[in-house]
Amino acid sequence: MILKHSPVNSQKRVPIQRRVMRIVLITTLAALLVTGVTGMFCIAWVRDVTENVLTAQLETNLKSLVQQKAVAAEARLEHYQKYIEFVTDYLEEMYVRQDEMIASGHIFYPPRDTDEYALTRGFTSEDLSAQDFREELLFYSNLEPIWDPVARENENLITTVYAGTKDGLLVSYDRWSYLSVPENGHEMIYNYFDSSWYSRGLREDGPFFTGLYVDSQGRGLTITVASPFRDAEGKFAGVNCADFDITGLYEELLALRSSLITRLRRSFRARVSAAQAYRSGALPEGSLVGPYNAQHTLEETMHIVGERDPIWIEDFLEIYNELFRVVERLVPQDKK
Repeated sequence: MILKHSPVNSQKRVPIQRRVMRIVLITTLAALLVTGVTGMFCIAWVRDVTENVLTAQLETNLKSLVQQKAVAAEARLEHYQKYIEFVTDYLEEMYVRQDEMIASGHIFYPPRDTDEYALTRGFTSEDLSAQDFREELLFYSNLEPIWDPVARENENLITTVYAGTKDGLLVSYDRWSYLSVPENGHEMIYNYFDSSWYSRGLREDGPFFTGLYVDSQGRGLTITVASPFRDAEGKFAGVNCADFDITGLYEELLALRSSLITRLRRSFRARVSAAQAYRSGALPEGSLVGPYNAQHTLEETMHIVGERDPIWIEDFLEIYNELFRVVERLVPQDKK
């Protein structure tokens, strides 16, 4: 006996298969959707975490770099100061043995046309002459053995060393004589009484730094380290100075300053804070790295970021001030 499937049973099984297929498809699509959404959230989370970690590491590295540069710059400036202190002490000891120093001295002359190291003289006025300062010339010539080794060992750093007395005699030692050669039979005239290093030396009790300036003889950005010196009776006798070419250090610090400002403007957290600050859509124009651009001052940037992330801005100000504790000394001034 042969059994045959009835049409009724076949019709009932078809809808069940479709429902099963539909459930499987819906379940699969739901799983894919959940997986996709979860994956997107995970990617976004990983991206945010990674960016924050990288940002924090970059800030740590930058802070370390700033501290190293600031310490190195401070050490260099301190070295300059110690040199001036040494020469000042030697000068004041010379006054204690003034007669001996005069007896062992020699006469030296105005700048001549040479690029060799030489001890030269100058006066603040044409009314002064070598005859008026014979003993002083003999006395100050004893500075040459002290100045010579220091100047030669630092020839790419120290441009000139000199001392200006209260009576108008300028004594210099360097290899730039050819830049100041007077006419035949004349003396070099330089009224340093009006210079900042001398007028400040009258007020100071110890070593000091001038601001950074462009050397008038084209020898680069220069900082003068100076100190007043006194005679055996403790009276002001003049100012002892050294000019240092600080172009390299200055440019290095300014480049670091620029990188700090750029770092602030490119900061992920700064961009987020700015987006919150400008939700109205009125973003500054011309921006290449988010809402911050060159039209914004550092103060405005820190004001916006600081309101929303005070811890970060405090850290930034710490490294920024660490750098500018040194750089503030090096503000360019007028030519010497």
